[in-house]
Order: sequence, then structure tokens, then C-alpha cells
Amino acid sequence: MKINLTIPSEDVIVHRNGIEFRYKTSLPTWRELDMELSFDDDVEKKSCVAVVVACSGSSKSGYLISCALTGLSRQVHDLIRSHLSDKARTH
Repeated sequence: MKINLTIPSEDVIVHRNGIEFRYKTSLPTWRELDMELSFDDDVEKKSCVAVVVACSGSSKSGYLISCALTGLSRQVHDLIRSHLSDKARTH
């Protein structure tokens, strides 16, 4: 079963090896998700695979989904590193 999610970038927390986001329904752990990432003014979306490693919450409050990013191209890896560096400078 394919899952299509659209999550606003302001609702995504980016970490060095993964992402976290809130979603209205739970996702099973170890589910692979095909993702397209875009950051700030970068118009071109970058493809990657994410694996759900944790899902906690409830149907009332929503679920916090934690995903590990796998098989990142060098371009996507550098984009994430740059994004994290920019966020660190502004906080």
C-alpha cells in the first residue's frame, strides 16, 4: 500500500539522520516511505527513502512520526547539512 503525505515544511523537524513530523494518523514502524524534500527557496524537490522508526500519540492529539532517512544521495545529504547549519545560525 502506497502512502502519500504532504507535510508543510514548518511542521517538519530535520535532524542529521532523519526527520520528525506530526500527522493525523499513525504509521506502522518499519514502513518505507518515498519522500520528496524541499528546503526554503529550493524549488527542486529531492527524492529519498524514509523508514518509520517510531510513532507515538493518539487519535485526539495526532501522532509524532520519527523517520530515518536512508540511501541519501550526496546532493540530498549536503542539502540537509546546509539546512541544519542555517538553522543553527538563526537560533
